Amino acid sequence: MAFYVNQLNENGDFELIDGELAELYPHLDFKQLAELTNAQYQEFCERNNGNTKFINGKFVFEEIAVDLTALLREQRALMWEKIKQKRHDNLRGGVYVKSIGKWFHSNDESRQQYTFLRTLDTLPPNLMWKTMDNSFVQVTKAILDELSLQLVLDEQADFTNAERHKALMEQAESPLDYDFTTGWTDTFSEAINE
Repeated sequence: MAFYVNQLNENGDFELIDGELAELYPHLDFKQLAELTNAQYQEFCERNNGNTKFINGKFVFEEIAVDLTALLREQRALMWEKIKQKRHDNLRGGVYVKSIGKWFHSNDESRQQYTFLRTLDTLPPNLMWKTMDNSFVQVTKAILDELSLQLVLDEQADFTNAERHKALMEQAESPLDYDFTTGWTDTFSEAINE
């Protein structure tokens, strides 16, 4: 199988033509084209990046400059999004109320309900709440206060941890390989799997 180079201009632009498809080029005189050796064709296949020229019977391979700074910025931005997502998910993985030894839901809907309950002067009598282990507990103002305070403390701890991971990840040579799994507050699923 032979391959040919049809020189298009003095700038080195060319088209590569498969000799087996010569009938598709009736206007070309193949005796006027440069026939490639197997070595030239192999080198072209291995090194062509779209910027290759053909000058004086030889391929000139132009390297594509990679903007490493831009690549690093993109990688850091991607990892920062992953860290923020971990923080978001972690803070919705439950909140532990130590005084009663129970995990409460901490998703957005539950947080709204806790906020609403805190606006009430008095809680409804015998207010029962389903916890993450599917048991029910009676919620009092004291439990609601402890739960709310723990939500804030966990949020601040995970915010600080995310910022710590961001700073370390930005110093890493390879941001995509940075491990940001340490230092987060516990979640219900982690607690029951210990």
